[in-house]
Amino acid sequence: MLAKAINCLDLEDGNPCNVCDNCQAINAQSTLDYIEIDAASHTGVENIREEILNKVPYPPTHLKKKIYVIDEVHMLSK
Repeated sequence: MLAKAINCLDLEDGNPCNVCDNCQAINAQSTLDYIEIDAASHTGVENIREEILNKVPYPPTHLKKKIYVIDEVHMLSK
C-alpha cells in the first residue's frame, strides 16, 4: 500500500488509485523498481544489505521512486 501511495500517478484523497500504470505494475510485481526481498531465504542481515547495495546505484526505470520491501523481516539474524 505504501509503495503504491508513493508512486501512484492519480492519488484519490491520499490513497492509491490501483488503476494507473504504476499501481498496476506494483500489484503485478512486474517493475524493476519494486523489489521484494524474502528474508526467510536471505536470513543474514549482511545478505540483505549486500543485495540492496548492489541495486541502489541504479535509478528507478519506471516508477517515481524505487521501493525495497523486506518480507518476513522477523526471520533475519545477525
